Amino acid sequence: MKCANCGEELRDGCLYCSSCGKEAQIVPDYNVLEDEYLKALLDPDNQEQESSLTNQTTAQTDKSKTTSRKRKNNKAALIAIIFVVLILIAVFSAVIYVQIQTKQNNSFDYQITQAQMAEEEDDIETAISYYEKALSLDPNNIEIRRILTDIYMDRNDHDSAMMLCREILQRDSKNKEAYETLIKIYDSKADYDSILALKEGIEDKQILKLFEDYQVATPRFSMAGGEYQEYITVELSSAAGHEVYYTVNGKEPIENGSLYEEPISLDKMGEYTIQAVCKNEKGLYSNVITLTYTIDIPAPNMPTVTPGGGTYNEETLVSVRVPSGCTAYYTWDGTEPNITSNKYTEAFPIPEGNHVLSVILIDNDTEKISEVYQEIYMYYPQ
Repeated sequence: MKCANCGEELRDGCLYCSSCGKEAQIVPDYNVLEDEYLKALLDPDNQEQESSLTNQTTAQTDKSKTTSRKRKNNKAALIAIIFVVLILIAVFSAVIYVQIQTKQNNSFDYQITQAQMAEEEDDIETAISYYEKALSLDPNNIEIRRILTDIYMDRNDHDSAMMLCREILQRDSKNKEAYETLIKIYDSKADYDSILALKEGIEDKQILKLFEDYQVATPRFSMAGGEYQEYITVELSSAAGHEVYYTVNGKEPIENGSLYEEPISLDKMGEYTIQAVCKNEKGLYSNVITLTYTIDIPAPNMPTVTPGGGTYNEETLVSVRVPSGCTAYYTWDGTEPNITSNKYTEAFPIPEGNHVLSVILIDNDTEKISEVYQEIYMYYPQ
């Protein structure tokens, strides 16, 4: 039996419901509808009622099924609607995302901002990637190339840095920072030829100053090249105190030169070709300077003799003025003197009679002979 109040099963013999505490009231444990149905089955007179009840039950069942189907259909429709809405939201979100990404990828400022943020976080690879994207959006931007150059220099990626510097100079031939970076890279490799090649064609004075340490001034000569009628001494020097190498045999001085340490004496007749070059502490050479000297000392002038030729009635001494470096020779018989003739050492007397005095001077170094002094001397004592 069940409790009339709460419908819980009552234990046998209980006067109160153990669930709700109400006084137990006996309620038959059957369904009213079922009871009516059973009565109709047992009572032939109630056939109509049975049929009606059956129809009523069937109708209720059909109604319940119809309601259930409607509920299921409504639920399916709701699920379909929700699914379609979710798909639309996803598609819309994807379109918005693509638009945002496209806008960001095409935004120069966005790439720069992201690159700077990556640098602050020491994510250099990401920073480089964003800077390169920014450069693709603005191919002529020099500042981005400069930033990338600094990054590559910090990473000792000299090849990438050189490529960017060359690109900068293609767009700005007077960019001092690009020249400084290239010089620094070439210097680290001791590639001085590339530094000098980089200098070619530059006219800007401020840029040229960057190459001063790599420009070696040519040596200085104490005497200009040319023809000299005396022996000379040539001194070489460097304005910057660099070493000087030279040759006097016509050979190239960089490979064959001697280190200059003392003046060069040109003490023989002939032609001299002096080639000289300066070398700095980096091992760089200046341009080679070549000067030619011709030492062509002329023969001594005709000697000066006193007194001159003439007639003398008393003993007279003849003297010859002999220049330094020369020797005088003489004869009285009219023949041309030579080194086997009388050597003049002091004044000599005019001999008696009629004589022809001949005098020459010979340069002791060149052995060149002067013109002959020749006069008639007549001495007749009284």
